[in-house]
Amino acid sequence: MFYYTRFSNHDNSLKLEKDAKDKVEDKISEMEKHGDNTYLDCLYLKDANLALFECRYALKFTYVFAFYLPREANFRLQFENQQTELERQTEELAGMLERPVADIDRREVLHCYKMAEHRLSNLMELVSEQGGYEEGSSSSDAAGSSSVEDSK
Repeated sequence: MFYYTRFSNHDNSLKLEKDAKDKVEDKISEMEKHGDNTYLDCLYLKDANLALFECRYALKFTYVFAFYLPREANFRLQFENQQTELERQTEELAGMLERPVADIDRREVLHCYKMAEHRLSNLMELVSEQGGYEEGSSSSDAAGSSSVEDSK
C-alpha cells in the first residue's frame, strides 16, 4: 500500500505541475513588469518548472520499480537513498516556485533546480549501472541463459 500511495501522490502532483506551467508564465510576466528583468532573464523559471516536472515524473515510477526490489538487496538501500534525496530536492524546488514573485531568488532557484537535475541523473545512472536489481547478475545474463536454453 505504501508504494501505491507514493505513486498516487506523485501522479497527483504531476497533474498539478502541468497546471503550474501557466502560473510560471504569469510569474515571468510579473517579473518583467516589476524590475529590470527581460523575458530572457526570467526563462530560468521555465527551466526550473520543466526540471520539476521531470523529477516528479521519474519519482512517480521509482515507487513501481522499488516495489519489485528484493528487500535484502544492497542495491535497494542505495536506490532508496537516491530516491529520498531526489524527493527532498523536488519538494524544495516546488516550494521555491510557489513563492510570490517578490520572494523568488534567482540564484536559489537555479541552484535548486540544477541540484534536482543532478539528483535525477544520479538515480537514473544508479539504475542503469545496475542493469537490473538482482544481486550478482545482470539482466543480460538472464537473457543470455534463456536464449541458450531456447536453442537446445
